Amino acid sequence: MKIFPQFEQHNFIFLNKRSRIVFMCDPHYSDGFPMVSDEDVKVVYESIMETVPMDGTYSVLLMACIYAWLQIYVLGNGIEGFNNILSTIPASKECICRWTEQQYAYPTSKECSELIKFKIGLGQNLVAEKYISVWDFLEISQAYLERDLNAYVNFTGKNPSIKQGL
Repeated sequence: MKIFPQFEQHNFIFLNKRSRIVFMCDPHYSDGFPMVSDEDVKVVYESIMETVPMDGTYSVLLMACIYAWLQIYVLGNGIEGFNNILSTIPASKECICRWTEQQYAYPTSKECSELIKFKIGLGQNLVAEKYISVWDFLEISQAYLERDLNAYVNFTGKNPSIKQGL
């Protein structure tokens, strides 16, 4: 990695098992790296769609705020508290965080889990205020999805199999 040559692994947002070095990755755009088949991408999307999301729908800005808050939380609770949380987060040698690697609940820290759940709820409330009905939200979400899929096709020249269902 050019930006952080010392990269060894990440545990969700934490790099190299350190609470002071974090990164944010919008996993929405990470399923094609490293190169995987369209069928593999479809399986991942299907499993995600069958999962009841804790975080629901929130913006990348809210995600960044939650990640920043999580870092502040672990920095303020000592190395033992951080290590307890870190012990529940699987490590990855990939330099990108996938949807399946996001983690917002920590069995070793009920307080941290509850506070993150509360912060996610605040974000969901903001979305609910902006989009009066589910249909309003689905309409804008579909527009974003179509925009993103078109950008993917234009950039890669590949037509993702997931687009066929639209």
